[in-house]
Amino acid sequence: MKCLSLHQPWAQLLATGAKSVETRGWPLRYRGPLLVHAARTWNADLAFIAAGQPFRAALEQAGIVFEPTEAAAKRGWGLPFGAIVGRVDVVNVVHTDNVADGLGYHDGPYHLTPDGILFVGEIERAFGNFDPRRWAFLCANAVRFAKPVPCRGHQGLFEVPDEVVRGANLLIGSEDEG
Repeated sequence: MKCLSLHQPWAQLLATGAKSVETRGWPLRYRGPLLVHAARTWNADLAFIAAGQPFRAALEQAGIVFEPTEAAAKRGWGLPFGAIVGRVDVVNVVHTDNVADGLGYHDGPYHLTPDGILFVGEIERAFGNFDPRRWAFLCANAVRFAKPVPCRGHQGLFEVPDEVVRGANLLIGSEDEG
């Protein structure tokens, strides 16, 4: 299955559906299911971003507890690292030159018009880099895994063998549904 590595907190935001647009400096021809991998990297800059708004509110809504200690921040407040944390469907890819100001747009994280103009809401815009000459991967159907699956990440799109994620109760809440 295809997989994409992201640093935290962006991996968690994408896996929980709080973030629906992943921006990159390269285009993506692939459409379909995509595993979300949380990179191992964590540092003070990433902790600062995660603790600020709107990141903190979205992460708290996903169950992350922000203990007010430096040690907790250094550990990443319980965010998973070096693991597959969820799955999304890539439904479209749009060049960021076609992104319009979505201020006042509140019907969802984004709206793609029939003529290819992408409107992005304020919070979604805060979660991505919509500078010119980039690409916006539009995602839907986010599923966060109940247990992160340890896996080494790679740059760009990479393949994860199906057996790595097959067979386990990976979906949030599935351990209660058995």
